[in-house]
Amino acid sequence: MFAIMSNGILYNAYMDCNRYYISSRKKERIDSGFMENKPGFFRKEIDLRSKEVTELFDIGWYVQYDVKLPGVHNEWRINKEDIDFENHKVTLWGYNYEGWEFKERGVSCKEFDYDRALGQYITKIIFARGGIKYPDPLVERTDVTKEEFMLAMQFYDRENF
Repeated sequence: MFAIMSNGILYNAYMDCNRYYISSRKKERIDSGFMENKPGFFRKEIDLRSKEVTELFDIGWYVQYDVKLPGVHNEWRINKEDIDFENHKVTLWGYNYEGWEFKERGVSCKEFDYDRALGQYITKIIFARGGIKYPDPLVERTDVTKEEFMLAMQFYDRENF
């Protein structure tokens, strides 16, 4: 999860014991409300109903790929670890599909050529915005080019914050 605060800074965000926190490993990004939770790890509790929280959201990464198996969908949610932009490969995970590499009960994967993808899109799942916490998150979908997909995935790398 991520949070944009009223100061315009984007932070990693997470929920722990029904409380929401923003965090950073970079001292230059913290203010007086942050506490050192672990060595080199600073966090601050936030109230989603506060105007201080501009937006709390998560990002979903999707690749459209026809795996040519009957009855199998062609939209796949992936993680940063599932795509290799340098070698143009994407690893898709599914349910013990025939011809895929078995990983464990009910899970298999297969690497495909990313250049054969039919498309890609990003979803932004919004949990709170402008002091309003949504009972059901809002979902915004944005179709993007392969280059935009790669740049956005690099930008939202949790290590950047």
